[in-house]
Amino acid sequence: MASQGPVNPSHAMFDLFVQAQTCKDVKHHFTQLCRQLEIDPKDFGSFYAKLKERLNYWKAKALWTKLDKRASHEDYQQGKACTKNKCLVLGAGPCGLRVAIELSLLGAQVVLLEKRETFSRNNVLHLWPYTIYDLRELGAKKFYGKFCSGSLDHISIRQLQLVLLKVALLLGVEVHTGVEFQGLIEPSGENGWMAKLQPRSHPAAAFQFDVFISAGGGRFVPDGFKHKELRGRLAIGITANFINRHTAAETQVEEISGVARIYNQKFFQELLNETGIDLENIVYYKDDTHYFVMTAKKKSLLKKGVIKQDYNDAEQLLAPANVDYEALCNYAYDAADFSTGGGLPDLQFAQNHAGRRDVAMFDFTCMHRAENASLVKERRGKKLLIGLVGDCLVEPFWPLGTGIARGFFAAFDAAWMVRSWGNGVPHLKVLAERESVYQLLSQTTPENTSKKYAAYSIDPRTRYQRVNLSAIQTHQVQHLYDVEKTHPSFKKQKENSAGGSEELLKWYQKHTAGYKNVNVKDFTQSWRSGLALCALIHHFRPDLIDMSSLDESNCVHNNQLAFSILEKELGIPPVMSPNSLANTDQIDKLSMVLYLTQIQSAFCMILSFKNHHALLLNPILLSDLFPQTLASPVSSELDPVAEVAPEPDTPALMANSEECYFCGERVYLLERISAEGKFFHRTCFTCARCNITLRLGGYTFDQDTGDLLNLYMSILGLRSLVSKFQLFLFCFFNIFFVSDFSTGKFYCELHSEELANGPATSCEVGH
Repeated sequence: MASQGPVNPSHAMFDLFVQAQTCKDVKHHFTQLCRQLEIDPKDFGSFYAKLKERLNYWKAKALWTKLDKRASHEDYQQGKACTKNKCLVLGAGPCGLRVAIELSLLGAQVVLLEKRETFSRNNVLHLWPYTIYDLRELGAKKFYGKFCSGSLDHISIRQLQLVLLKVALLLGVEVHTGVEFQGLIEPSGENGWMAKLQPRSHPAAAFQFDVFISAGGGRFVPDGFKHKELRGRLAIGITANFINRHTAAETQVEEISGVARIYNQKFFQELLNETGIDLENIVYYKDDTHYFVMTAKKKSLLKKGVIKQDYNDAEQLLAPANVDYEALCNYAYDAADFSTGGGLPDLQFAQNHAGRRDVAMFDFTCMHRAENASLVKERRGKKLLIGLVGDCLVEPFWPLGTGIARGFFAAFDAAWMVRSWGNGVPHLKVLAERESVYQLLSQTTPENTSKKYAAYSIDPRTRYQRVNLSAIQTHQVQHLYDVEKTHPSFKKQKENSAGGSEELLKWYQKHTAGYKNVNVKDFTQSWRSGLALCALIHHFRPDLIDMSSLDESNCVHNNQLAFSILEKELGIPPVMSPNSLANTDQIDKLSMVLYLTQIQSAFCMILSFKNHHALLLNPILLSDLFPQTLASPVSSELDPVAEVAPEPDTPALMANSEECYFCGERVYLLERISAEGKFFHRTCFTCARCNITLRLGGYTFDQDTGDLLNLYMSILGLRSLVSKFQLFLFCFFNIFFVSDFSTGKFYCELHSEELANGPATSCEVGH
């Protein structure tokens, strides 16, 4: 047999790099590969091109094809959009690595710092469909062959970090681990902005940059950013990771994509009876480890001795001193064993980064959200653009699987901001656009974002279905421009900021003048009674409100009325609960300014449309801008002879935001859905007839009974043209029907990712 000859050393090293399973090995093999190919990884401008040219290896070419396709997108301007920019990214979590990749594709010099030297997080992330598509297009399966194979839609944090680290290195990102960021160093002398690092002698300490992106996690917030705390009803989460030996027995155990008590009460009752463990829900994913996450009831944890003593304060309740670690391990073990039917023999905990059993308990109802996503600092004439991504921007609500999905969206949004910065867009406009997009992030779901994943880019308009890049004006972000008080522009900044607020205040004073008991003087106390908002609505739409019937002392009612009308007619959700606005000690001025600005913009736009007859000429445009003002076209499309019920003179009053409209229980911000001027628990937002969970925009409201109905269930009640089979298809596969009355046939449009990829396709359903 003929000898195959010596293996090309660079090819062998590339294979080791691709297969590496630790951060240390990835960096080591990458360094060796660069040495063999005689390429300097710090030569970021031409590194990727030289790498492709010198590594003529068939296994690498498939990866180059994918990366070239991404790099060829027009947003990157052939890698020249940000060639003059130097970016420091803090944190090698998935979001930090993802934004570093995008900045490198824009042509910027990117240095990434990570305090830890290992990737040791076993927890498994749920991936939205677009996230899976995005990672595949970056070549994830080249580095991790099991990535989302079959119906799997998850990956461990550690594996995701390894995939993104390898992509980042190949694109010329300079990654340093074992380096602690201790703050920014302001410009002095000839030096620009730099970072204070530990160790101080680290080469990255000399790096001067004009862009700083923090992905340092929820506990790290750079100076200049404020966080809001969002707290819901106490919910105690437990995560546990067990060693996966990949045996045949383990392979046969089915995953649990998410079982909630409301949907399988028998399972949870049996769990309680046999083990004493009382859970709200449980999820089991199989990856590098057997990963379990569950929500446990406090009473059960106290009874099982996991929590030693009961406290009303969540932080005190779950403090390490008040938790029995052994009891916690036993609790998680028993829950995992029971939920898998004992199918995982010899369950043994995996180790965490500290070398302990990987089990943790936490309160996930207390989350933080940054008030702003961007900031510009200027010292000695040198500007620094600062942006947040990941948990330090918005901490995820893990039961909804929002963390990585919204984290990637934020990474793309931050890259778009840097692109504008690199293209010389005025800094206030850069900030205003970034904050306009940030308003949409916490509302993002798989249902309300574009399904055309192939068209996704860092441009927000390719991802968010309805995005107004000018929702926030430059005068509203003056406070996000931090300049020295001695700088000539500081005085101008203060004047512009005050001028912008005064302009908004004068607009409201003008359009509420003459109304009894209405005197708009500020952005806080003047709005407490609700009469000012009602007066504004009456000024533009007197048919919606009878001002003579309103009582100044009934503040909650007035606020309910105004909030519900503005949400129904303009699609602007309430800034807070009616009760909070009426009775809170301190009204948040910034929130009110943003809310009032949206209202002003909406009314001004309506006036503009009316003046130019655009409402008649372009009703589709109106429906995009104000979806709540037009009746749903579906019922008239399916049944052109059906009569549309007239709109009531005033919408139904908004139920107290502290209570769910259906169950009457207290509803907190994190579990709240707002529709029809009312608030609901997510689990209560179901069809009254078929009990299927509803989607916003996929229901109708029966004014007579107060019921919410599946959109096609309501059609079924109007006309018998839709069969039960068609209803089944709609409910479970999101198949929407259109009709051809010339032939009497129905046609369906497939919007399910399982049934169709890319643009919607149509097929004949039948008579």
